[in-house]
Amino acid sequence: MGYLSTEDHVLIHKTECPVLAKYLSNQGEKIVAAEWTKFKKQSYLTRLLLEGFDRMGIVNQVTNIISNENNINMRSVQFETNDGIFKGDLFLYIHNTDDLNNLISQLKKIKGIENVSRIKNLND
Repeated sequence: MGYLSTEDHVLIHKTECPVLAKYLSNQGEKIVAAEWTKFKKQSYLTRLLLEGFDRMGIVNQVTNIISNENNINMRSVQFETNDGIFKGDLFLYIHNTDDLNNLISQLKKIKGIENVSRIKNLND
């Protein structure tokens, strides 16, 4: 669902989002139906968190799958390693949910990656 914050700006929320429920209760006229587009001209900022065991070349493999194999633009990529365990924080411009699900599936197959999760609130 979308919340019209201004005439030309829509904030997207999942239907079960508590913030959306608040908007529905007191600003229902600003709520609009929204869905992912099938067209690849538009893209949406999405945040993924990767976790796993560090090894030589894993960052290269991740970025190659994102950029070269899936033609997805990256806004930012940050990897941290501590005692052989890594966390990757990725902000990506995704075209639609099919592309997102496909990318997550591919990333989970990389040796060393134990978890790939979408962070729903981009600011957390």
